[in-house]
Amino acid sequence: MERTGASRSCHRADPPSVHLRGRLRFQLTEEATKKIVLAALADGLVMFGWGAISHMVTPLGEMGFQGLPNEEKVLGDLGASIPDPGLYFYPAIDMKNATEEQRAAWTEKIKTGPSGLLLYRPSGGEAMSPRQLGSELLSNVFAAWIAAIVVRSDNCSCALATTTPVQPSNA
Repeated sequence: MERTGASRSCHRADPPSVHLRGRLRFQLTEEATKKIVLAALADGLVMFGWGAISHMVTPLGEMGFQGLPNEEKVLGDLGASIPDPGLYFYPAIDMKNATEEQRAAWTEKIKTGPSGLLLYRPSGGEAMSPRQLGSELLSNVFAAWIAAIVVRSDNCSCALATTTPVQPSNA
């Protein structure tokens, strides 16, 4: 009898295979698929719950944050200087087209400061919208789904098997 992968088998009948780039294939029974989906949903909800608790109850949600000194003046200057939302870094440089002299000047600016990263939204918005919460929940479930597949493939020879046949031993 020829088998693929390791010496264990986690299914009774060969379910359909899904080939990935000709190297690997998934073979999951309906029962295994249900277990992965349920694990992903449960783990995603647990991760979402822990995220909420860790940000609202523990000091982790505020760690490292501080108020902006002279906030009114700085916000006024930002509003007058930056019209579009975006992620900005300063001092700025075009790394692809910078000359050696420009790179050296930029390096000196970084050393002498100030430098930073600014996530900016000029028109404001909600602090935590339902869309943001939904997006967070979906990303947690998706990450848990990937983890469940990886764990399943590690524990079961049929979940993620190579195409190399293995001969049974005569022992």
